[in-house]
Parts: sequence; C-alpha cells; structure tokens
Amino acid sequence: MEATSKRFPLWLAFVFAFLPLVGWWLTGLFDIDEGFYGSIVSEMNQRGEWITPYFNGKPWFEKPILLYWLAKPFDALFGYQWGMRMPSVLCSMGTCWLLARFARDKFGSNAASLVVVFCGCSLLPAALGRLMMTDAPLHLALTGALLSFYESLERPAKRYGTAVWLGIAVLAKGPVALIFFALIAGVYFWRQPSMRKGYKGGWLGPLVVLVAVIASWYLPAYLVHREVFVQKFLIEQNLNRFLGGDKAHTVGIASLPAYIPILLLGIFPLGWTQFKALFPGKSGDEIGTFLGVWWQTIFAFFSLSGAKLPHYILPVMAPICLLMARRAAAGGGLKLSPMVCGVAAVLVSVLLNVGASTWYEKSGQKVAHDMMRRHPEIEAIFQLTKREKVLNTGSLKLQETNLPSLVMVHGKPLLDTDDPARVANSGPMVVFTRTSRLAEFAGHSTVIEQNEYFAVVKVFPLQGH
Repeated sequence: MEATSKRFPLWLAFVFAFLPLVGWWLTGLFDIDEGFYGSIVSEMNQRGEWITPYFNGKPWFEKPILLYWLAKPFDALFGYQWGMRMPSVLCSMGTCWLLARFARDKFGSNAASLVVVFCGCSLLPAALGRLMMTDAPLHLALTGALLSFYESLERPAKRYGTAVWLGIAVLAKGPVALIFFALIAGVYFWRQPSMRKGYKGGWLGPLVVLVAVIASWYLPAYLVHREVFVQKFLIEQNLNRFLGGDKAHTVGIASLPAYIPILLLGIFPLGWTQFKALFPGKSGDEIGTFLGVWWQTIFAFFSLSGAKLPHYILPVMAPICLLMARRAAAGGGLKLSPMVCGVAAVLVSVLLNVGASTWYEKSGQKVAHDMMRRHPEIEAIFQLTKREKVLNTGSLKLQETNLPSLVMVHGKPLLDTDDPARVANSGPMVVFTRTSRLAEFAGHSTVIEQNEYFAVVKVFPLQGH
C-alpha cells in the first residue's frame, strides 16, 4: 500500500540520514576498541601490510581483516582524524541504500524514503556509524546477505549475491555471521514451510563463492602464521568466545532483559512512533514474518548470551527499520512529514556531537592525545592500566586502560611496560604515564609536563641522575 503520510524525495531522506554522522572527525578515536583498530591500521600502512594486523610491533588477531582493509586507504589519504571512521560512515549510508532498494520494491517509494530516515536517524545506528568499529560493516554485509536471501527464494540467481555478502560479513566479524544466517533462515523456514521449495538445489556454486570470499584473508593469514593464527584467532577469539570465554563482558543471567532498554533507546526518536510495527502478526504475511524472525532471532541470541555490549544488537536495526517504514508508509502511527524527519535528524546530530565532544574532553582522552602530539620524543608508556580491580562508575573520569590510541597518535611503536626497573635500566628515557604513578620514579626523573591525568617525565638510570 502506497503512503498516506506526506511524501518526500529519496535524496532528501539521505540528507537527513547523513546529518547525524556529520562531525565524526571532531574528536579523536575513543579507547579502547577504536584505539586498537586505529593503531593497527596506522601500523599496517607504515609496514605496507595487507595480511597481518599489527599493534605496537606485534601481530594482533582479535578481529578479522575487513575493517582494516576498508580504513587503510582513507587513513593514507586523509590521516587518522578524518580517515579512520570513514568506513563506518560509508557502510552506514550503504545500509540505508540497500534498505531503500528493498523497501521501494516491496512497499513503495514512500517506504523507501522512510526506511532511510528510520535507519539513519535512529540513535543506535547513527552512533555506531560515527565510530571506528566492526559493527557498521557487519550491519551492511549481513543486511545485504539476508535481503538477497529473501529475494533468492523467487530468483535463485540472487544466491550468488547472498554468498558474497555473507562472506564479507565473515570478514567483518568472524564466523558468528554464519551462525546468524543459519538461525534466521532455519527459523523462517520452520515458520513458513511453503518457502522451503524456493531454496532447494543449485546451492553448490554459491557455496564455492562463499568459501572463496572468506578464504581471501583466512587462507593467506594461515599460510603466513600457521599455528599462531589458528590458536590466537580461530580458537581464542572465535571458538572460545562462542563457548562463553569472553569473561570481560560476561554479566550473568540477571542481564537477560538488558537489551530491552537498549533497543528502546536505539530506535529513538522516530522509532517510538512506530513501535507496534516490530511485532507483525498477520497470517500469510511472508515478508513481515521474515523481518520479524530476522530481528527477533538476533535479539534473542544476544539476550541469552552471557557476554553483552550495547553495540552487539546493531544488526536488528535493518529489519526493524523496514517494518517501521512499511507501517508508516501505510499511514500507521505519527505522520512523518519532511519537517518531522528533519527535526529528528537535527536532534540526533546534536545529541551525538555534544555527547562525543563532552566525553572526549571530560574523560581525559583529549589531554592524552594532545600531550602525545606535543612530545614526539616519548619512547615508552608506563603502567597505564588499572592497578586495583575497582570499577570507576558514576564518573566521566577515564578508566585506567592502556590507551592503545596513543600508538596511533605517536606514529610508531612504544615500549609498554608496568615494570619501573625496565624503564630505569633503559634510561635515560622519556615516558608517558599517569600522574599518580610519578612516585615510582622519585629521585631519578624530571617532569617535562604534568596535569591532573597524565605526565611526561624523563627517567634516568637509578645510578646516573
């Protein structure tokens, strides 16, 4: 059914969707995840490396290669301040484009405009579209895989597109993408047995394509690193995490409903006008059933998982936005005029820019980056991680992590140690550390710069000052 709410052109919808992303360059990369990824890309570019991710001089196999491949040319062309987050920005807009094409074909032109606004101006996808994380590339690839999968039920040639997108999703986040796809397809076929006939036979060619895309990195990485790649990446970062080994983010059974408020906040503001769309209940509604199974399966998967972080559920947004756009285009809920959508885009943009700038300033990360830029003579970072297992909640004060982004800002590897004797025995050496750690070098150091967070200090050998 074509829209009864006021129509507006697709190009304007994309302007609204892009507005919340504007300003991604206004802050440096946030630690920890962005800092690791940015430093890895910077070091890979310095080395001319395309296969092995390096962090601070050592191979680092915590994540697959796609984000690094996407970011490398932008870092080389524009520098880390502008370039590192560009892949997430472009992937976010690419997801909007995929959803618009699908919505136009299935629900009409007004739904195409509305789904772009829903996806671009909802808080969760807009926030992650501004960060150098693996989530936006995964969202794009998994969306492409599942939309083409649904279309392939009528047009089998689309299976090759599904294979390519699914392979890209594995390069973005790892084998978990295959698990999502299998679960969603399995549950949908169980709910709609009449659709099974659309996916019988002719699967060997797409399977070969899928394996080829995945092997584009997995095979050369294995050939270069052999047992190290198997142990560090395949076993520790994939198999062990799947079996519950991610202790850092495990919060227990009490966290089962944790994603409910995250979802409600994630679809703010326009999604709140179409919340009923999330639960399509009409019998015979094949596409509604598919979209419902899609988001509910991923939501249930992460709700039941012990490891939880807010950004994990980003892949639910594509089917949710399609469901909301379909309902809004048919006249359900608040009438979404261009003015309403524009106000929503401005609101989300202001919230994200103010929030990011405030955190960057108040957390101390801006101070750390500025100090590192002012002192290229720094040779080491000392004891930046926590010394006590105390959670620093209720404050914007920066958690005591090792600030991996400092390696990117510095532009070359740094000695990273918690051993004061190693620093002293290597001296004289210029060291970046926390102000609270200066007592470790009392009597054989000179403070070059100091503030409430950090200090740059020249450390001399114990018998040489």
